[in-house]
Amino acid sequence: MFADPGERLIIASMAFMAGDDETSMDLSVRLADNCRAQAMIGWLPHALQNLATSRLYLGRFQDAKASATEAVRIAGDTGQHHRVDHPHLRVPTAGHEMSVGKSGERFRP
Repeated sequence: MFADPGERLIIASMAFMAGDDETSMDLSVRLADNCRAQAMIGWLPHALQNLATSRLYLGRFQDAKASATEAVRIAGDTGQHHRVDHPHLRVPTAGHEMSVGKSGERFRP
């Protein structure tokens, strides 16, 4: 695994952009766990943002909301106000209705 959390965030984001939400989620879970274990609190909100987004697109709405809520709280506590207002953290906390169309099928914006 890459030592630099920034590189790991980029790789998880690239998996997400390629539509591989499972891989993005797996990488983001490991990065968030590593951030907690290594006390890298500054990286944790971004890792949780990636995790929330992946979980949202996988239809894991409660997990997405939990990750986004934690990310917003930590970002606020650490002065990362740009992260607090990030749309990828606001959608899961607003509820999964925004990610589901009228037919109940998921979509990717």
